[in-house]
Amino acid sequence: MYSIAFPDAPQAFKETLGCAAVVEGSAFENRSDLSANARSSRGTNKLILNVSQGAKSAFLTYASDLEIGANKRIPLAVISDGADYLVARSEQGAGVTAVILNMRTQKAVVSYTGQGMLGMTGTSLLVQCR
Repeated sequence: MYSIAFPDAPQAFKETLGCAAVVEGSAFENRSDLSANARSSRGTNKLILNVSQGAKSAFLTYASDLEIGANKRIPLAVISDGADYLVARSEQGAGVTAVILNMRTQKAVVSYTGQGMLGMTGTSLLVQCR
């Protein structure tokens, strides 16, 4: 089990990156009609990735959540913070979110895999950050 700091004061961030999806892919099952589907498309998602000072934790916020007034940040535990890559993950109930960020190119893969309403689901985004 991974844990992250939960400070009372606002956290200072080492990096705050705005990211736009270049390509999106998803796969999901539908238990009601016993089918499985996959699709990919040009990216439309946007997100914010905050990495804390000391790179012990990170937060992921989707623009689609902010657009509907939900300030839902997904806390991520940083597993690896090297000169080339930052890797972070988080467990949310029956799902897992993972981020792999190339520190040099600022490109990242953001993935979610878990239990959806109709069965298992997975989504991956290839994003370019600035």
